[in-house]
Amino acid sequence: MAKEALINKIVEAIGKAENINEVTCCMTRLCFWLKDKKAVDKAKLEALTEVLGVLWSGDELQVSGWDQSG
Repeated sequence: MAKEALINKIVEAIGKAENINEVTCCMTRLCFWLKDKKAVDKAKLEALTEVLGVLWSGDELQVSGWDQSG
């Protein structure tokens, strides 16, 4: 999947852009701080083949394994 399409699918699954307070990234994951944790469709995120893991660490949603190349 193209990077832009993957990003759009991730944003859709976390409740759209208006649900994001802050986002950071590192080599292995995207970290989101969201307005409404209940808006996240974890199953939808986990169904994306490029996503290797989804977990909550306190108020931070971590999406692991996304491909930053290209």
